[in-house]
Amino acid sequence: MTPAGKIHPLLRPAVLLEVALIVATWWLADLAVKAWHLPVPAGVLGLLALSALLLSGLLPHQRIAQGAQALLGDMLLLFIPPLMALVNHPELLSDLGVRLAVAVVVGTLCVMACVGWVVQQCVRLEARRHERRAP
Repeated sequence: MTPAGKIHPLLRPAVLLEVALIVATWWLADLAVKAWHLPVPAGVLGLLALSALLLSGLLPHQRIAQGAQALLGDMLLLFIPPLMALVNHPELLSDLGVRLAVAVVVGTLCVMACVGWVVQQCVRLEARRHERRAP
């Protein structure tokens, strides 16, 4: 329960099912990576599989929208372990830490640029699909 007495979004049954669907997609991707010895992380394969399901219409986005939103709302929890590592390893604040930080920032910018480009392409594709459907 939250302080206002409301149930946390992740604890609502409908949202739990949506989160379970997202996790199941990752789990199946993990099984595929291990079974076929793919050189791709399961998260990437799961993302591709989920994207394919959404783009093909086999999985309507409404079926996972609330679950995805609830997961994104709790992403702060993912940043606590790195903070604890920094407290336990002060050498990360030296030259090594600066080099790591630069690598992380450059990598993040590259990922953001690629994701932005992919989203742009998807928006253009969706706009073309709507143009073809409209009379």
